[in-house]
Amino acid sequence: MKHGLRIFLAAALLLSGASYSEAAEAEAAAEWPTAGWRVSTPEEQGMDSAALADLVAGDLGQPLTRLRVDGGLTRSAVLMQAQADLARIPVEVYPSSHATPLGAAACARLALDRTVNLTDVVGTWTPQHTYEPIWSADRAAEHMHRWMQAASAALAPKESQP
Repeated sequence: MKHGLRIFLAAALLLSGASYSEAAEAEAAAEWPTAGWRVSTPEEQGMDSAALADLVAGDLGQPLTRLRVDGGLTRSAVLMQAQADLARIPVEVYPSSHATPLGAAACARLALDRTVNLTDVVGTWTPQHTYEPIWSADRAAEHMHRWMQAASAALAPKESQP
């Protein structure tokens, strides 16, 4: 598994609240700057998402053209705009609060009937809202740089005091 995808999966587990071994958590913490953080602001979460999108793009070998998002956090306009600004791509919000069960049903159908294609199962949809990047590339890069510095400092070993 490529490095970025492994980080993506570890981050997804952290964000989902799923439990996994301490060894996996330690590995994720060693590679992902905010793996040990349990609470963050919408802007910090946007930085997390932007860094994650960059890793996925690296694994794909091409930049992402958009983020499609769903779930409760999509109600935060601040978070959605932060993701668009920091990742420098549009963020499209799924129109239904039932995206997770719909996705599970689509996966089940694909598993049961290999003759159908993804478009037949999922269909097409129009975003409820699209957040376009409004920050300059320089401003986004500066914020990401400062965030990476802070994340690295937070993970750096602390000097023991006498």
